[in-house]
Amino acid sequence: APWIQRRWRLGRVLPVLHWLYALALVGFALAPGVVGLALVEAGFLFVDQVYDVNWDSYRLALIPDALRGRVLGASSLLPRSFVPLGLALAGVLIQRIGAGPALVTLAGGLALMAVAVMLNPHVRQAPPLAAVRAE
Repeated sequence: APWIQRRWRLGRVLPVLHWLYALALVGFALAPGVVGLALVEAGFLFVDQVYDVNWDSYRLALIPDALRGRVLGASSLLPRSFVPLGLALAGVLIQRIGAGPALVTLAGGLALMAVAVMLNPHVRQAPPLAAVRAE
């Protein structure tokens, strides 16, 4: 993750990682057997760590020390609140249409999110992390 941080701006890293998340869900649907699932999961976890390091480093560089706890608490409340709803939706989809189609459907949702990230001008024009840290 730090290697990627030094070479790519956040505006390039985040869209790529969002597309990799969507591809991972398709990979889960197509993986042949347990070994295939394990390889897809390993790739997913790698992408997740790279995403977390890049995004969290950027946010922490922007937030003043005195506000860090409040801002991080507020900014994680809503996304973490949706995790149980997302798991419930995934379970309902799996029951109704099967695991493979449900994963492809959820990957479509992640692809829409990747497009939204790509089109967001704030993400595209985000300055490099080194410039943010220097401020």
